Amino acid sequence: MKNMFLILSVIFSFFSCNDDDNKVQEKSILGSWKLIEVYGSDGGQGQWTPIENGYVYEFRSDNTLLSNRFSCNGTYQNLSDSVLISFDCDDTQFNASYEFSFEGNKLILSNSSDCDEGCVEKYEKVTEE
Repeated sequence: MKNMFLILSVIFSFFSCNDDDNKVQEKSILGSWKLIEVYGSDGGQGQWTPIENGYVYEFRSDNTLLSNRFSCNGTYQNLSDSVLISFDCDDTQFNASYEFSFEGNKLILSNSSDCDEGCVEKYEKVTEE
């Protein structure tokens, strides 16, 4: 009887486990992200403003950053919950630090160091890397 109970317990434990239950969807900054909204304020209550034809950032796994915003490729450093972005083009230099988070399937970049009014950008995923 003990053997029967042990066999049934083992069989039950195999069928009750499901790999899908343990999968956690990891959010990643990698891939292409298109700017769709910006949040800002002129001192009053802030609001989201839709952006037509927003630029695209493509974060690659080798820490290169492509964008149609600048005339050259850039680099980035992913620092846990923030990202340092740098473009050093002939005509433009751009360096910024953003805190990033995810709101559903949207990427939120917040630049609090250079903006007193709470400048925030919202991106939607265009492609996976």
